[in-house]
Amino acid sequence: MEDTLNKNEYTIVDTIPNCNFMHIAGTTLARYDGALHTPNQATGRWSYMCEAHFTQFGVGLGTGIGQKLILRDSEEHKAIQAEKAKQPKPDVESLLRAAVMGDTVETSDGCEVEPDGKCPHGLLSPLRELGLI
Repeated sequence: MEDTLNKNEYTIVDTIPNCNFMHIAGTTLARYDGALHTPNQATGRWSYMCEAHFTQFGVGLGTGIGQKLILRDSEEHKAIQAEKAKQPKPDVESLLRAAVMGDTVETSDGCEVEPDGKCPHGLLSPLRELGLI
């Protein structure tokens, strides 16, 4: 895994889509979901892109510009989970602050959910796990 990826530069997905630019030339899996330098007639302003097309047309990585797609349960995802396990867990005060401010919180598998929510994989928000909501 790239050491430089921050939380807002990747997203965990259950399936990897095809590159939107490869509809004519063949099928290539996308590695990024991102904004384009200039909108494309076929894909619009935002597109799934393979490595080559992201390099050519992508704006970058970060909130609102693009994310690297990481397959759930892949070695890269396992490395992210192992790194997260080393980090201190959010304290109850931080979780409650997120609930009051309307922010999202992260489930144990990395999904962003509402403070009273449940991720698509069935994991409860930390506040629900603790019985606070």
